[in-house]
Amino acid sequence: MRLCPEPLTDRLSFSLDHCVLSTAPWKARAEVVVDRPLETVWKAWSRLDRLTAWYAPSAAGDLHQGSQLILQWADLDVAVKLDVETVRAPHEFALAANLGTYRQQQSVRLEGHGQKTHVEVIHQGGVDHFLKSGTEAGWRTQLKMLRLYLETYAGEARAYVAEKYAIEAPPDSGFAYLVSPQLLASWLGEPSAPITTRGQTLELKIGSLRYHTVVLNLEEPHEIALHFPLQQAVLRCRQIPLDRRDAGVKMLVIELSCWGNNDHRSKALLEAIGGASARLANRIGVRLGCA
Repeated sequence: MRLCPEPLTDRLSFSLDHCVLSTAPWKARAEVVVDRPLETVWKAWSRLDRLTAWYAPSAAGDLHQGSQLILQWADLDVAVKLDVETVRAPHEFALAANLGTYRQQQSVRLEGHGQKTHVEVIHQGGVDHFLKSGTEAGWRTQLKMLRLYLETYAGEARAYVAEKYAIEAPPDSGFAYLVSPQLLASWLGEPSAPITTRGQTLELKIGSLRYHTVVLNLEEPHEIALHFPLQQAVLRCRQIPLDRRDAGVKMLVIELSCWGNNDHRSKALLEAIGGASARLANRIGVRLGCA
């Protein structure tokens, strides 16, 4: 369901002088094993109240063949309308949408193994391989969010806030600002060590507060996701290139998900990261005024 939305597709301005396009359709793939039974994982995809607890913060429609599913990220001004092409509950389904010149399709396949379920997402669309690596990275993070939700926060409501900012900068110029202690401290907070691997534990000092964090995912040069166990929260920082030029346009996206009652601990974290995308944009590129 992470189909590239129309507002972003419309911004794509490709320079063919900087790359060679393949005529073979691209296909992105991501997978995860969730320590929950097949039926539980299927409900996380097929029931809107479960889907919005780990993926899109707002959803409408249903997952029945021939119907439509509408996913919305209001904070990011993104909405995607998807055609439900096939459903074979509780094992697989396929969604699709016409975006730009090509029709993108995303299929989800579930395979139960006792109390565990293997989840595979295959996302394909068009011949523009420029989109593949970012799409694949995004799905790997999203599936780790699914696993975290089902294994740790299942049944709890989620609060979601997000910011975005457009800048002009080389596609790989911002990743150091997501993992280097000195650079990360310049816009978000100071980590106790460089962020180098998934599963790494560290402290993140934001203002006068210190937070225990675990690296949920790390996808160079696209994004990082940090889990805050005490706050029951995940902070996801992404840079999405929209232009192949050496100093092309890219979107900085900061997302925070908090599960549970959102007590003072998570509220303090929400306040601490406010304006983070603008601060990051000031550090690594020329702002385009896209808030």
